[in-house]
Amino acid sequence: MLGNHWQAGRIARRSGAIAKAIPYEEKDQISGGIGIEAGVFTPKLYFSNDRTLYKWQTYAGRFDEKTIDSHLSAIRYCEAICEGKRFEDFIIEDAARVRDDLKRRVRKDEDDNLSTSTVKHRASHLISFFEWCLKQDDFSRLAKDLPTYFQLPKAAFASAAARVMPTFPTIDDECCSVARELSL
Repeated sequence: MLGNHWQAGRIARRSGAIAKAIPYEEKDQISGGIGIEAGVFTPKLYFSNDRTLYKWQTYAGRFDEKTIDSHLSAIRYCEAICEGKRFEDFIIEDAARVRDDLKRRVRKDEDDNLSTSTVKHRASHLISFFEWCLKQDDFSRLAKDLPTYFQLPKAAFASAAARVMPTFPTIDDECCSVARELSL
């Protein structure tokens, strides 16, 4: 009997019945393949920086597990924007490309927009990661000011912070509407 349940689960996984989970923290978070929505999305993966990330994870052991995950998410985002380019070969234009994409994603009119807080945190995580990289022997060819190119201008968040102020009726308008209601 146990074998039949195992076989049924195997068939369900093969047929695509195991579905993609709906991410709960970020819109572009990679799912664990659990949930009610059909289909599994597999992002393009890059492996050229795995040794560097392993070394960084050893260093990052001093952080909380969720903090490490957040840093890794930002680092993998940067890697995806630069199409898997090795961090040892990063140039200022690569950092500017990532910064420009972060500025784009903070706008509310974008389909893949992120919250202001998420964008600020990603930029901060990338700055701290590349500051760590500059201290490593393998990264001696990186521009010494590379981390500063990930800093975002305050103007990038101005459109995200702009709120539509609600209009309130004046006292005269309210008095007139109350007088009309009483006369009816």
